[in-house]
Amino acid sequence: MSMPSRTILVVDDNSDVLEVVSALLEAEGYAVATADNGADALEQLRAGLKPALVILDLTMPVMDGWEFRDRQLKDPELRDIPTIIYSAIGTHGSVDGMRVAGAFEKGDDFDVMLELIADICRRP
Repeated sequence: MSMPSRTILVVDDNSDVLEVVSALLEAEGYAVATADNGADALEQLRAGLKPALVILDLTMPVMDGWEFRDRQLKDPELRDIPTIIYSAIGTHGSVDGMRVAGAFEKGDDFDVMLELIADICRRP
């Protein structure tokens, strides 16, 4: 049996956030793929990217996080990829019904999110 992928797809329209989050994850030993909106993320996933986890912003142009997650959950090939919300708009109530592994507000303690990421990436 092969080990689960340690690639993480980070989806955010803010290039500074993509750069910082990618650097933090890479320092922890993860491979990182990025997308600047939900449509780009779906395209990468449907083209064969198999991340262990998606870290998803909610407010983005082209396709926001809610629409991405709705389409992800409806796709049998993609619905089981764990997803964490990482958003500046706050997460209380805004992620109800999205069936995510966790939700964090940008600026929260990133170490707590790293612990959840490590747990998810260790799962078979």
